Amino acid sequence: MYRRKNKSFYLLGFPALAVIFFSLLTGLSEPEPDKAVQSLIRERTRILMSTSSGHLRPAAAEHRLRQIEQDAVLEGDLASLTKAAKNTQLGKGGEKGQFCFIKFKELKRKKTMFEYITYEARIQWDIGASIWSGIYNIAIQNDAGSFRLTVFEPVYGSSHGKSSEYV
Repeated sequence: MYRRKNKSFYLLGFPALAVIFFSLLTGLSEPEPDKAVQSLIRERTRILMSTSSGHLRPAAAEHRLRQIEQDAVLEGDLASLTKAAKNTQLGKGGEKGQFCFIKFKELKRKKTMFEYITYEARIQWDIGASIWSGIYNIAIQNDAGSFRLTVFEPVYGSSHGKSSEYV
């Protein structure tokens, strides 16, 4: 009788354990790009806010942006840094100690093609007395487990509060 229990365990137990194991692995690997998107957006915002408030030099900001961005997003951000530096608004335009809180209200994965993953996100930005809410098209590139932001485009947005500045 003992042998019979053992055989039924092997026949039913191992496949059940295999299904559980593989579903756990699949579940763990799935949110990694989703977390990367949120982390990249937060880091990009942190860099740009630190630069505009004078806490980070444009050269250091450029170096840090090159580590997390590429393509059109990087070109646009570098152009903004250059334009702001030429207009001498850097360090004078932003308020010292101003914080930006980012809430991802919704993040939908749209498509995965080769090493690119596209998303649509509904993001709320709380900057001082201003609250921005918008829908964005986002794309990241997975280069051997290292993610970079390649597209960050507003689709729709609205603001509430004193200011109507866009981050």
